[in-house]
Amino acid sequence: KRQQWFPSLEDAMVATVIYPEKFEDLVNFMDQQSITWAEAQIQLGKLESIQVSSPYAGSGFISLEAYKKYVLPSVSKISDAITKTGAYSYIHTCGFINDRLELLKESGTDGIECMDPKPLGDVSLSEAKQRVGEDIFLKGNLDSVNLLLLGKSNDIERTVKETIEIGKPNGKFILSTACSVSANVDPQVIKGVSEINQEFGEY
Repeated sequence: KRQQWFPSLEDAMVATVIYPEKFEDLVNFMDQQSITWAEAQIQLGKLESIQVSSPYAGSGFISLEAYKKYVLPSVSKISDAITKTGAYSYIHTCGFINDRLELLKESGTDGIECMDPKPLGDVSLSEAKQRVGEDIFLKGNLDSVNLLLLGKSNDIERTVKETIEIGKPNGKFILSTACSVSANVDPQVIKGVSEINQEFGEY
């Protein structure tokens, strides 16, 4: 019955204003469900990390104020529960998150993904390293569409090397695609990215 309250994302956003108590009740219920699932996965599967996914929490969807009110408390609660199990947590938020990098760090998470660069997002890896990279790890920053799907091989190689050079100082960087990889991306492209990454050794 709880899941029938808000059948769509739009209904859920409207409910934050019209039915705030119902919305809060459902969020608290889902937070506890997520915590229970994460704890079980870690205990049964001996996982080292859990991704806390909040893809609709970028500035392209909700304001900074809405993030503080509706998203940050849940992410903090789930991240804290994961930390207490001895595992790591990292936040998956797509798109435009440059204005909320410090809030993501404030949640208590160990890392941030997807770090979408322009035009899919607005994150500058070098700036993110300066602002939050000393405290948490950063993962991603390779454009899955304009680079890996549509880019030329020499541009891909150059961008991958430049991204590693920016991300590797002081560690706490994981090279990966900024978000999911399109099914149309040539597997050889992904293999090539991996091989370039291996050339740099550990960082």
